[in-house]
Amino acid sequence: MVNVLEISSRQFRANQREFFDLADNGARLIIKRGVNKAYVVVPLDMEELYLSPTMEKRVEQAMQSIKEGKGVTYSAEAIDQLLGV
Repeated sequence: MVNVLEISSRQFRANQREFFDLADNGARLIIKRGVNKAYVVVPLDMEELYLSPTMEKRVEQAMQSIKEGKGVTYSAEAIDQLLGV
């Protein structure tokens, strides 16, 4: 079972190293900031920051499609509607 810790932003600032160590060891951290804001701390593998060769190829294909006029344009309102916002 994964530990889930809810902490305040003040607690996080005061003990960042300890909380990062907990996250590195599998704990899920939820940092509460004020009444209606929360953030999650998740370790990220540096390889996840870069595109795989397959994804790079898909991006290149998509860019080529856009250049060829095959792209689809959505208004902000249409995107909101698609997302249910």
